[in-house]
Amino acid sequence: MLNTTISTEHLQLSLATLEDLMVLKKIYAEATLCYSFDTGYKITSPEVILRKGALPANHIANNSYIYCIYLKGHMIGYIEVYLSFPTSDNIYIPFFYITDPYKNKDYKEDVLACLIEAFGTENYKTVSVYTALKTWKDLAFWQSCGFDTILSVETDSTNTEHSYGYIELQYII
Repeated sequence: MLNTTISTEHLQLSLATLEDLMVLKKIYAEATLCYSFDTGYKITSPEVILRKGALPANHIANNSYIYCIYLKGHMIGYIEVYLSFPTSDNIYIPFFYITDPYKNKDYKEDVLACLIEAFGTENYKTVSVYTALKTWKDLAFWQSCGFDTILSVETDSTNTEHSYGYIELQYII
């Protein structure tokens, strides 16, 4: 059974409901602008996830969830999780975003640490993420959070200051 609320020292994570949708849409709009460089990936809207579920190929739509991230009662971001993908003992993170005023304050690290701990008690063995990387700093963040197993790497054919790559990483619980 998935935890509906998870707390850290500073943050509270709560499973999203339709009541959260208005704020989630605002955060989604900010995130879409932030990730507009990544034309190869379309972020699934929170409304679609809450109403229909996000569906990786050949998997169950109702295995997708959004955790709203709260700081002192104010939603500062959200993380999407998909249970049992691509294997039954894996949690997949297709999207994770903290709003601009709260970036670079170690909140992402807190969120990942508490989710990984909660998932571990539910008998999940791994957590994976597929992310676009623009800098080494982006990769260093994921590695510092324990995502140190590389599952796949993709790059475009150009190598410029405006290009980026994708990497799929895994955390072994």
